[in-house]
Amino acid sequence: MKNIYKVVKIVNEYKVVVNAGSNDLIREGQCLEIFAPGREVIDPDTNESLGVLDYVKAKLYVKDVFPKMSLCVNQDSETVSILTPTFQMERSLPLNVDSKEISGGFEGIDKKIRVGDMVRTID
Repeated sequence: MKNIYKVVKIVNEYKVVVNAGSNDLIREGQCLEIFAPGREVIDPDTNESLGVLDYVKAKLYVKDVFPKMSLCVNQDSETVSILTPTFQMERSLPLNVDSKEISGGFEGIDKKIRVGDMVRTID
């Protein structure tokens, strides 16, 4: 089981502080994710639990590490062209799914990052 840490301070729109640091073997450059616990997913053929589908609010990059905390920034970034005013961004294309099969899974989850949100390492 992974250790669960928490967002303990929101510095600004770009930086958060997590209550895990070098004492917890966190290192600069490591990736973490802020998440909200999701719902259990059941295999329709076997009725076996496949686990929980957590909602990942953000993936973080550890910028500065202190003994008991880490300053983190958003791992996602935009590519900005300095030659033209065009922003180059990637986004996923929709899948060709049967719309009758869409069952959702993230309704009711608070998608805003807040102090107290859970954080875990990404392996």
